[in-house]
Amino acid sequence: MHDSLRQFVAEFERVRPDALGLVTTGFIIQDSPEQIGRPLTDADLWEQRHFGCPEPDPFHNVTDRCRLLHRAPHGAYGIGRHSNGVSNIKDPPLYLFWYGWCPLELKKRRNRSTAPMIPSSDWGSHHVRSDEVIDDIWRNKYLPRCGDLFDGRWPLLNEMVQRLRHLNAGSSQAVIPPSVERAIQIQTSARG
Repeated sequence: MHDSLRQFVAEFERVRPDALGLVTTGFIIQDSPEQIGRPLTDADLWEQRHFGCPEPDPFHNVTDRCRLLHRAPHGAYGIGRHSNGVSNIKDPPLYLFWYGWCPLELKKRRNRSTAPMIPSSDWGSHHVRSDEVIDDIWRNKYLPRCGDLFDGRWPLLNEMVQRLRHLNAGSSQAVIPPSVERAIQIQTSARG
C-alpha cells in the first residue's frame, strides 16, 4: 500500500543500493461482524475493508504474509512463499493488506469450488474447510485480534491512507510521506 510504488522502490534503491529487496509489513484483513454478507462496491478495496490484524496469522501462528519485493534472479522462496532467502529488510515499511479470508463469503465460495480438486491426501489443507469450520476460525482465531486498522494505532499506515485518499480526490502528484522520508534519512545517516 503506497501512493507511488515506483517512487518508493526508486528511493529504496537509491538509499540501499546493496539491498536485493525488502519484505512487506503485512496485515490480515477480515470482514468485521457488521460487514458479513455486505457486497463489495466499485470503491477501492482497502477503503471498504480495513478491519484486520498485523502478522503473524493467528490461525497458522508461524505463517505470515510477508511478501518479497526484489530484484534478485530468484526469490529463494520457502513453501507458500511465506519466507525467502533474499531479504528480511522491513524498513521503511511497505504495507500489504492480505485479503485471503475477506470477504468471508468469497472465501467460503472459493473453498467449495476448490475442495473437489484437492486430493484426499491433502485434506488437512485450509482449502477444503467447511463453511462452519471457516466461520468458527473467523470467530475464534481472527475476530479477537482484529480491529479497524485506520483507527490511529498504525501512524505510518494512517499517513499513507491519507495520501491515497488525497490522490483519489484529484491530485496526481505522488509524494513520499514525511515520516517515511525521516525513516530513510535515519537509515542513511546511520550507515554514515
